[in-house]
Amino acid sequence: MDQMDTLMDILEILAGAYMIYCAVKMKKTGNVKNDLVSRSIDPDKAPDKEGYIKAMFLPDIVMGILLILCGCISSGLPLIGVNVPELFNQLLIAFVLVLFIIYGVYSMKTQKQHLMPRN
Repeated sequence: MDQMDTLMDILEILAGAYMIYCAVKMKKTGNVKNDLVSRSIDPDKAPDKEGYIKAMFLPDIVMGILLILCGCISSGLPLIGVNVPELFNQLLIAFVLVLFIIYGVYSMKTQKQHLMPRN
């Protein structure tokens, strides 16, 4: 395993953990974290923060868990002696990319529905 792959796996694990942290903190405090929404949205002026938190809590947790699992699988299996074919790694990357696209589309739709001011 190459060092860049290991670094990317570590970043993937950290990103997943941060997503879970932000989701739990958002649910606990009732404040939407700027890190998980579009830059054009001011969460403090959002008309329906509670609806956004309710709609995005589970997807944020699931995406965070999947990122952690994918990072652990990709970096952890070779460390314990399991030989992972290159095709498996490429399929894992494609899987994560598809999940990110689905998550991003859902997140943007939910932001428009709950966080953007209605005129």
